[in-house]
Amino acid sequence: MAGLNFCKGIYSRHNSEPQKALRELNFARFDSFFGGTAIQNMIEIYLNPANDMIFSSILETDYSTTPENI
Repeated sequence: MAGLNFCKGIYSRHNSEPQKALRELNFARFDSFFGGTAIQNMIEIYLNPANDMIFSSILETDYSTTPENI
């Protein structure tokens, strides 16, 4: 069952549904096989819920540093 929740979470993450992804990955994080990867994906979602390309070249994007970003 944890494998199914993990797959649903990854699918939701890539479909830009962070709340749904977190809910599914939360069920998978207690599994011994999928747990570590599920927690890693949850942390990445918490840090960047919109899945923006923050670390790409600033010249390629419209990203700028503002007080809200910091």
